[in-house]
Amino acid sequence: MSTYDPAHKSRADLEALTFHETIPGHHLQGSIALERGGAIPAIARYFWSPGFGEGWAEYAEQLADEMSLYSSDTARLGALADVTLSATLLVVDTGIHAFGWSRERAIAYICDHTRVPRLRAAVPVDRYPIWPAQGLSYALGRLEIRRLRRSAERAFGPRFDIREFHDRVLAAGAVPLPLLRERIERWIAAAH
Repeated sequence: MSTYDPAHKSRADLEALTFHETIPGHHLQGSIALERGGAIPAIARYFWSPGFGEGWAEYAEQLADEMSLYSSDTARLGALADVTLSATLLVVDTGIHAFGWSRERAIAYICDHTRVPRLRAAVPVDRYPIWPAQGLSYALGRLEIRRLRRSAERAFGPRFDIREFHDRVLAAGAVPLPLLRERIERWIAAAH
């Protein structure tokens, strides 16, 4: 977790950020991958697939809400604000790499469409030129995991077990999203 300039950080999104970075987010996902040991390739244990990793962490923020883990409505609003920020990051990352947006235009876009201060808006904008598609990974990964969950819920009906779904999602470590989709679709097909 970044502790840089805490005076400019909103307390409203602190719980969402905590769920994103720890449990049920990044820390849980990474710990499970390490515990799986030789059952999964080392690349899936130790390296990063941004779509999967950031997607799981954003999904975890919403999962925490489903589990009633947020302490207040303010914290829940902070989680919703993070979804809005995620959407703007997708646009900004694309703007920088596909449309040649300037640093100033990208920061302005985030400030115009979210409630984050300029300093926080500048952090991802300064990161994306050296990490293309990282901004896309948050929303695209979350949306893919949610889509796969809806598919499993429809396929299994009342037999759907959220814990089994999560076990399946996390079982292979940080895999690229197309491999995750293939794994979940095979699991669904094998059950029918």
